[in-house]
Amino acid sequence: MANREVSDTTSGSSAERTSSGFERTSSAFGATTNGFGLTASDIVSPSGTAAGLADRPEQGDESSERNQVESSKELSLTGERPQANLNIIKELNNKSATAMPREFASSEFTLIDGGDQQLSATGDTPTPNQEEQHDVARGDKRTGKPFDQSALAATTRDTTLDRSIDRTKVGNTEFSVTRDADGKPTEFTDRSGTWRAQNDGETFVNTGDKDQPRFMRGTPTIDTEGNFSFKNSDFGTTQTHFRNGHSRTEIESSDGQRVSLERNSSGIATQIEDRTGTWTSSDGKNWRNETGATRSGSPSIDANGEYTFRDRTGKVTEKTESKELSEAKKLQQEISRKYGVEISQPGERLEEGATVQPSARELRALDDTLDRSKQMDMLSGKDGDKDRKPLKISFFGPDAKGTHGEGFGVYSDDALGIFQNSRINPEGWLGLKGVGLHELVHHEQSKMSSDDWRGKNPGPEIEHLREAFGWKYHQKFGPVMLDKNGGMWSPTSRGNHDHEGGPSTSWVWVDGTKLQKGEKHTINGSEMAERAKVKQASEYNSSPYESHAEAASLLRHDPADLAKRAPEVYRAVRDWDQTKINKVFGEGKMIRGINGKIVQDNAENRQARQEMERRFGI
Repeated sequence: MANREVSDTTSGSSAERTSSGFERTSSAFGATTNGFGLTASDIVSPSGTAAGLADRPEQGDESSERNQVESSKELSLTGERPQANLNIIKELNNKSATAMPREFASSEFTLIDGGDQQLSATGDTPTPNQEEQHDVARGDKRTGKPFDQSALAATTRDTTLDRSIDRTKVGNTEFSVTRDADGKPTEFTDRSGTWRAQNDGETFVNTGDKDQPRFMRGTPTIDTEGNFSFKNSDFGTTQTHFRNGHSRTEIESSDGQRVSLERNSSGIATQIEDRTGTWTSSDGKNWRNETGATRSGSPSIDANGEYTFRDRTGKVTEKTESKELSEAKKLQQEISRKYGVEISQPGERLEEGATVQPSARELRALDDTLDRSKQMDMLSGKDGDKDRKPLKISFFGPDAKGTHGEGFGVYSDDALGIFQNSRINPEGWLGLKGVGLHELVHHEQSKMSSDDWRGKNPGPEIEHLREAFGWKYHQKFGPVMLDKNGGMWSPTSRGNHDHEGGPSTSWVWVDGTKLQKGEKHTINGSEMAERAKVKQASEYNSSPYESHAEAASLLRHDPADLAKRAPEVYRAVRDWDQTKINKVFGEGKMIRGINGKIVQDNAENRQARQEMERRFGI
């Protein structure tokens, strides 16, 4: 069905929704930071001023100033000569950097989405383990011997007035971390491309990806010895790439047990620290600990923060979960029990693709979404049907997509799918929360007396909503939207682009009040929004079915936003929503609060809602 584009009222991004889900535009995940800033390490303090400056040379004496900086490592970029001082910093950086030694140029590493894929042992692609999971454990830390600083180049730092960039190199792979004025990372690069920070400051999206961009949450760093690390906040894995080609992955369990797995520059596991002690190996298969005991098998730390050791037969003999993974699994169980839904386990093969493990942050957003929808029947089918099953909710990674091109979410046959795009900003209107609310309205619509939103006789409930939303049934064209002058417009397939640059539904004049000379007979979504007799919740109105889903989900996300955008639609969907609440909780017990949640029907909550509605003339 046709698409529309909607502005994300939370993040300012934009994306499209399809008839049963969402798609993103190519511009939805652009730069979200407000420029860059200065952090000059031991040369300049984080605030941009020199910390504890020595006596300054006379202004204009650049050679004297350069000599003083070399000895004191202190220089201000906020004084009278910032450009000259900046040149000095660059010169000093160039003098301190040395070439990468040839012996370390044989290993290449790639940092891949910590949420769904893992580091490969060597080469360009992730290496699956025996459970068809990707092996994250390529870590091979230093063997305890100090670095030969004469052979290893120090981290290079490019500093300007508005940003700093740390760079290092492992083999042919350059890693960099860009920071803003407050020292916060705004982007970093690895062999898989550039990763740019989103509004929350901890989610990084791969800028080279389009349909379902890879992302990871956490903190990138390059230390003073040129080692690159990324600490994944979703699943607790810390992955470090050392300048000598080795790497290390580590996690910490809920009871404080630290597990680390180290690999050499060839990707062979050489050291394990787990509950049973410290083990070393030269071939990654045969292990010996400090007491001389031996064992054979393969270690792994997967994308979700789970460590396993498998013996030669493939049997798991050791297993430890990161505290972040344990929290996510606990939340998953609590949500299933609280709302009577089923959440897919990672690795299930469904029509849309393979499911993945949701993070605790994503599950908290899902909990909030379901809490706002608790007036809803979460079982399959309708009352009286036999063999009713719980609504199934699945999370998908970057390789999955809806069978009809949906890019954010999909509802079909009592199953709700959350795609990669929605997981990037779980709390947003175009994230898991907003998408989940929209798809759950479709689930709710399936419980209505009739699900024929396009037909001539859909039943009184749907007919009332269609009319309230400005739709009218046309014998030839089906549902058409009325404009302010009495014209009738039929939604067609994807056509012109709206003012936000994304493809949307095209509208064709088909009947009713004739157009004036020179007026276009085909218009786009934003033009229809201006002409419509009834203002809509968004520009995604490919059918009355979607108009209603948009309005009901926005009511549950942000009632004031809906009241401001579309007062008439707000009244209609508010009253419809209240009938659903009354059916579950009883008359006069609960109402929809101004925060979108279901709250007690008392004087305080009623007054707060009335005051909000008065602001928008309702």
